[in-house]
Amino acid sequence: MTALAGRLIEAGHVVRGPHPRDRRMRILTATPKGDAHLAEHIEPVLAPANRLLAWISDDEDVELLERFLDSLAALKDHAAAATPGPEPERSSEPYSPALLM
Repeated sequence: MTALAGRLIEAGHVVRGPHPRDRRMRILTATPKGDAHLAEHIEPVLAPANRLLAWISDDEDVELLERFLDSLAALKDHAAAATPGPEPERSSEPYSPALLM
C-alpha cells in the first residue's frame, strides 16, 4: 500500500496529509490532476450505464430497479457461499513455514 501511495504522490494524483486526530495516520487526498485522471478513465465505464439508466423516470422505476439489484446481489452471495474454495495443501512436515522463520 505504501508503494502504491508513493507512486500516486509522485505522479501528482494525490497528496499526503496528517490525520486530524491520529498523529500515526496519514490521509491521501486527490489533487485536481488526480480528479481529472480519474474522470478521464472512468467516463468510458460510466457513460453506457448512464445511458442505460436514463429510462428511470419515477419512484416506481427506482423501486423496481432496487428490488432487482437486491435480488441479484442475494443470488451472487448464495452462489459465492456455495462455491468451494481450493483444497488446503497437505504437508508431511510437522511445522508450517511460518513457524520456521
